[in-house]
Amino acid sequence: MKNHNSFIFSDSTLRRWSFFSLISFLIIRLIGLIPPYFMKQIIDVEIPSNNLFNIFSNIFLFVITPFIVAILQTFFNYITICISRNKGNEIAIQIMKNLLKQPLSFFDNQNSAELLSYSGKESVNYIYFHLSEKPKYYAHIITVGIIFTILFKFSPLIAFLQLLFIPFAILPIKLFSKKLEDSIEIVLKKNAKINQIKTDLFRGIEFVKTMVIENKKINEIENANAKVVSLWGKIAAIDSLSSFWTSGFLTPLFTGLTFGLSAYLAVKSNLSIGTIVSILSYIAILYAELSITFQTQIDSRKQEAENQKLFSFLELTGELETEKEIYNFECKENIVFSHCYFSFDDFSLQDINLIINKGSWTGIIGKSGSGKSTIFDLLLKLYPLTDGKILIDQINLNEIKSDDLRRHLTRISQETFLFPGTIKDNMLLVNPNATNEDIYKALSSACLDTYIDSLPNRLETDVGEAGKLMSGGERQRLSLAQGILRNTPFLLLDEVTANLDSKTEQSIRENLYKLSKEKDITIISISHSLDFLKYADIIYEIQDGKVIKKDYYNGFKTIK
Repeated sequence: MKNHNSFIFSDSTLRRWSFFSLISFLIIRLIGLIPPYFMKQIIDVEIPSNNLFNIFSNIFLFVITPFIVAILQTFFNYITICISRNKGNEIAIQIMKNLLKQPLSFFDNQNSAELLSYSGKESVNYIYFHLSEKPKYYAHIITVGIIFTILFKFSPLIAFLQLLFIPFAILPIKLFSKKLEDSIEIVLKKNAKINQIKTDLFRGIEFVKTMVIENKKINEIENANAKVVSLWGKIAAIDSLSSFWTSGFLTPLFTGLTFGLSAYLAVKSNLSIGTIVSILSYIAILYAELSITFQTQIDSRKQEAENQKLFSFLELTGELETEKEIYNFECKENIVFSHCYFSFDDFSLQDINLIINKGSWTGIIGKSGSGKSTIFDLLLKLYPLTDGKILIDQINLNEIKSDDLRRHLTRISQETFLFPGTIKDNMLLVNPNATNEDIYKALSSACLDTYIDSLPNRLETDVGEAGKLMSGGERQRLSLAQGILRNTPFLLLDEVTANLDSKTEQSIRENLYKLSKEKDITIISISHSLDFLKYADIIYEIQDGKVIKKDYYNGFKTIK
């Protein structure tokens, strides 16, 4: 498993705070070592000398020290949490940016609910762990070394006995850590699967109801949840067992052994009562420090397991970063598909040759699955060509910036997608500067203005999730209006009248033709309806991934 600590140390703010944490925690831990010294001083020196002032002075320091430590710890935790929260939010936004920059092929191989689950997972706990717990870990190790030195000065035998605590603790801890890591990875995968089932349930609610499969899907969720609960029980048991091993078994065992050895040394040598009390206090701190150290190792493995996928998204290089484009989009003459090949799974485009002249209307027809829509995918650089090239005014498409290309080409598909909100919200999404007049002109071109005016709230009408409060034809026309409002020099129309009646289709055709002439818009239109392509300057027919015919509208109309 890859360790992502390098992320912490690559950020200057986190790196500085992590180092400051180490120093601060070390100071706090060293302050915590003072009280046992006061205990020895009181018992061995101040009580025998009947010095009440010094006794109460030492007791006061003994009491006030933990209070000072608690105040420092609270203040430091507050600052660390604030830093972790801010940085965690930055990471979440960066991961979402990285995901959105990925080529379409990336999403073809990903589970959408899993992406949602991981991209929505907060990294705050991970950041906090490395800003707080990891520095503590190293501070605890240094503190352990100091305590060993103190104990060695009291008695080398007692110090040596404490060294045996480490191997007895560390071997089982490693075993526990590996089992925890494996279990957590399984839980994360199963949770992603559960989220996908839930997402699909609501996404396909109409199908679920009409097929009466509600119970079947609920049973799938219940069975998956039961497995997750079982795994969490296993994780909790392993976690508890690891804590018990060090705190519940080894600590009492070694405390008893140390006390017995101290008593023996008190009898056989000059080890004072104050020293014994001090030793017992120091070993209590020692065992606590060691237990925390071992637990931090386990928690570190848990954090890496929980966040491995999350940080793999942070390391993604998007399509915009990996391309070596040097040109902005500009088309004054034509777009040429020259001997283009593309393959994906069992589908392929073979030797596609097209010429799309600036300001023209180009039609593409063919049966479903013949590869028509894929031509738009390639032109928008959503997928790379397998072979051949696409030229825009003799410039290879691969040398044109993807984001600038997509700012000039608008694709309007029969598969509409609307965001929750109002009609106006969805329209302004593609053109934030559009006025109400601009919006109504676009709606009119899409033959939707009369429908909008019939609504009580007009443009402020809520469309619902994915536009489910509108009919299929209304969504399709609204999607067309969005594309027109975007006001780009190229319109890629993908079956935009598939759900419309012939009269509405004819009206939209006339409006688009008029718009293309007024604004010099180049139209590339995929359609099952030959009549929609009445004004096309040229029509290509695609069959089985190949161009089998090129002709004018009348040529195809005569055959029909």
